[in-house]
Amino acid sequence: MPTPISETARNFIKRTPGIPSSFYSTPPRYQLLPSRQADVKVSDKLAMLVAELPVEILGEIFVHCLPSLINGRRENSPAVQQAPMLLCRVCVRWREIALGMPILWASFSARASSRRNRYRHASLMKFWLERSQACPLSLELMGSELDDIRGLLDTTFPLFLSEVDRWKRVNLYLNPEVCEQFLAATPGTKPQLEKLILHVLDSTDEQVHQLPTILNKFTQLRQLAIHHSFVVPLHGLRFSALTHIELYTPVSLDRCITILSECSKILELKLADIRASNAPIMAMNIDLPVLVKLELVSDCTDVGEILSHLTCRTLRDLVIDHSLALNTREPYYLNDFLARSSCELSSLTLKHDYASEGEILGYISSPVLRSLRSLVLYSWGVTDRALLGLRCSGTEGGSTNMPLLEKIDLEVGEVSDGLSSEILSSRVGAGIQTTKSPLKYFRVRFLEAYPQIPQRGYCSGIAVRESHKSDVERFKEFCGLGIYVSYIFGC
Repeated sequence: MPTPISETARNFIKRTPGIPSSFYSTPPRYQLLPSRQADVKVSDKLAMLVAELPVEILGEIFVHCLPSLINGRRENSPAVQQAPMLLCRVCVRWREIALGMPILWASFSARASSRRNRYRHASLMKFWLERSQACPLSLELMGSELDDIRGLLDTTFPLFLSEVDRWKRVNLYLNPEVCEQFLAATPGTKPQLEKLILHVLDSTDEQVHQLPTILNKFTQLRQLAIHHSFVVPLHGLRFSALTHIELYTPVSLDRCITILSECSKILELKLADIRASNAPIMAMNIDLPVLVKLELVSDCTDVGEILSHLTCRTLRDLVIDHSLALNTREPYYLNDFLARSSCELSSLTLKHDYASEGEILGYISSPVLRSLRSLVLYSWGVTDRALLGLRCSGTEGGSTNMPLLEKIDLEVGEVSDGLSSEILSSRVGAGIQTTKSPLKYFRVRFLEAYPQIPQRGYCSGIAVRESHKSDVERFKEFCGLGIYVSYIFGC
């Protein structure tokens, strides 16, 4: 989101007469001016006004021209078609101003796609680093093919590493050669690195074991993500200082418990590959006093065991994904965890392909889920009886299950025609929906017999399946109520 215009800019606009209203607002894309003559007059006046803008205002406009922030990071790939390089091609004055603004050159995203690009990126990075002067850096080095990544890193990483004290947000691929250089880095007494994303390619086991040592040298590090197909030993890593952790690497269940016990300041945590434990799990109660979002993913073990150790009073967003795990006690663990935490959960995502009908009912009938505003539920176990548990059975002012839901996203098994639309109708029908519980989004995927190519429909009657003809017809009726309704057939 753009930052508000400064007071200097406001004052300049107020004292500049004759600026047409079109200068402040964006007209419809295809709107034309009454005549070519009027077009020329307005263009001349705008050109004169822009030419007279003070450097401070132009600089502020230039910052708004940079690529958008994504996850707190500005993906600024060097290209003549976008800022800041594009700004340098407009006129001499703009070029001088742009080259004199270090903030415009403080982010660099290199994506290698060919051998030729390796050297182009190295030259550009050198230019970028020189122009950024003392600004904290947001840097990203990545590629589409493994060989391209290696070549890109070999040519650019030495330049990258020379500015290690200015790193602030970094997304980095580590091959053995680059990992060796990274491990040998010597941050100064005041490193600025706050966010680090590491993709460990084929580094040696010895190198991987040394990662916690170098990570601990970045004393301001608060957000860490590690991607690796094999186990990354994290013993000795200072988890107590981290606020955001994403581990896309195998972590045993007992190790997950240990890590959580060290995360006293954690706000968001994702464990994306939880494995079965070979060691006994210590009995401990872990209080995470500021945790807001928790995501647990596993294909081979019951992640509910983790919940039995936790108390999270500030939790708002919970994601549980163990699509292939069987014989779980998940509903019991979940309900007990939420009751113990007394948290007002606003978003719950449950992905469990082989959950039984009873387990699904255990999820959605829990009284501790009354605060939910978003429910995502993917499972073959969502059948007729389970789906009826989502029906809003109360009346205005009465009680109902999950009365505040604004979003429902379902993947269901073989359910009867008309039942899905009945769930929707019960929540938006007269006397049910109130200003406190406006359902805005309803999506359903029917996981039954399906053609080779899945058929989609967005309330337009496209690809209507006979098995749910009644559902689709009723879905159309809700489009005029300002509710997004989507359906899809197939896996």
